[in-house]
Amino acid sequence: MEASPRAHGTYYRCPARTLAPGSLALASHPPAVYLREDVIQDAVDGWLGELFAPKNLDRTVAALVSLLPHLCRRPARTLRRTDEKRRGSASRRRKRS
Repeated sequence: MEASPRAHGTYYRCPARTLAPGSLALASHPPAVYLREDVIQDAVDGWLGELFAPKNLDRTVAALVSLLPHLCRRPARTLRRTDEKRRGSASRRRKRS
């Protein structure tokens, strides 16, 4: 889904071209689906508010973290090196200050 500003309001659209090739959803997905923002905004805001409410925060973060290996295309080793470089750069900046 992506925001699509229009003269008469904002819509969220899901174009079929953005679906993964071979996806089962492609068989029944129309070329594009548009939802008016004002129609769904309260429901989406409520849902997000509930997900990130203090009582649900730990569970929500754990669920998001568990998805990282599936969403990330770079191997864990590369991610560790990137993180080590980032931490090293931050450490060098602190030493210069």
